[in-house]
Amino acid sequence: MKRITTLCLLIFLFESSAFLHAASTAKSVKIVSFNVWYGFSKAPEQKIKALKYLTDLKPDIVSLQELNGYRSSDLERDAGQWGHKYSLLLKEEGFPTGITSNAPIEDVKIQLLGFHHGLLRCQTHGMYVYVIHLHPSNWEFRRQEIQLLLKDIETLPDNSKFILAGDFNTFSPRDKSVYDSSEDFIPFFERLDKQAQGNNLRDSEIDYWHIEKLEHAGLVDVIAKQRKMFQGTFPTKLREDEDLGPERRLDYIFCSPSLIDSCLSAKCLVNSKTSMFSDHYPVTATFQIDTP
Repeated sequence: MKRITTLCLLIFLFESSAFLHAASTAKSVKIVSFNVWYGFSKAPEQKIKALKYLTDLKPDIVSLQELNGYRSSDLERDAGQWGHKYSLLLKEEGFPTGITSNAPIEDVKIQLLGFHHGLLRCQTHGMYVYVIHLHPSNWEFRRQEIQLLLKDIETLPDNSKFILAGDFNTFSPRDKSVYDSSEDFIPFFERLDKQAQGNNLRDSEIDYWHIEKLEHAGLVDVIAKQRKMFQGTFPTKLREDEDLGPERRLDYIFCSPSLIDSCLSAKCLVNSKTSMFSDHYPVTATFQIDTP
């Protein structure tokens, strides 16, 4: 009887140890995405506050858009403020995107051909991360970008975990009821297309094809899935004296189907502080990732 009791105790301790080891291999990874309005150059007095805010968030990955005027050394310097040793800049002209991480950045792919601003993809924290910044005013060009993006995703190894984070400059069907209720939504884009010779409207309607295409491919809009109410990410109060139209959600975080059950939280960071950092609000999501 004593031997049986001892054996049961050993089995219990072994299983408990195995459970604790398995639990210890999972870690939370927080990603923040932020369009910083011409590299903070449009509101330079806000940069110090914005960088401190990002530091306080304690992100593991930061996806940045509109790093105008940045060089790789500039991004490396900023990343150091929030404790990231690793950073990568898409390019050093135009409207660069960039990524920083507190884990190594590997398997880098940069593609400019076919994209208005370019495509940046890398691997960090055991996931592929795409930094997104689609065309700001042409639904047809955005369709091309989405097609190229999906083709690239198809090249990833089977069952890859991946995230798309950035400024998609387009509209989700999950927000359609909000846009339909706005009297000035379509009229604003009619004015904008006329004034700036843009191509935002398709046959005088909002084009939802881009986000629908991603969702049909199995990607998940984690903010829409987790939110309790709609929040726009553009424009902020920083530009409230301009005619920028009704609020809308342009900034997204999508994940692969393999990651959706691992998403702990996702939201737009809309508050009195972020309303003055840029003309976009940042967005964030946290995932529980199994480590090798």
